[in-house]
Amino acid sequence: MGEEIASRYLKHKGYTILNRNYASRHGEIDLIAFHNMTLVFVEVKTRKNYDYIYACESVNYQKQTKIKLTANKYLAENLLYFDDIRFDVIECYWQSKQVNHIENAF
Repeated sequence: MGEEIASRYLKHKGYTILNRNYASRHGEIDLIAFHNMTLVFVEVKTRKNYDYIYACESVNYQKQTKIKLTANKYLAENLLYFDDIRFDVIECYWQSKQVNHIENAF
């Protein structure tokens, strides 16, 4: 459900969603979008609240590495080249109905 909320949020901000739940042997990317000549790989994290830990904190170095490898696979598989590529994290919190978009998260 968090991915649907994030997708709607990005569309509202003018992003074009190119792919959802793209998977390779390295991992999965929740959303791949295009905005202002930039290809954006988005990791969506959904939590009930942020009482103990922010959702973005679960995107550690190991997870970032998997996302980057998966992004490289996506680019190669689709024969794509972009000057501007970005990795974002979108946090969705159920209790407060809050969405935080962290651009250039890593």
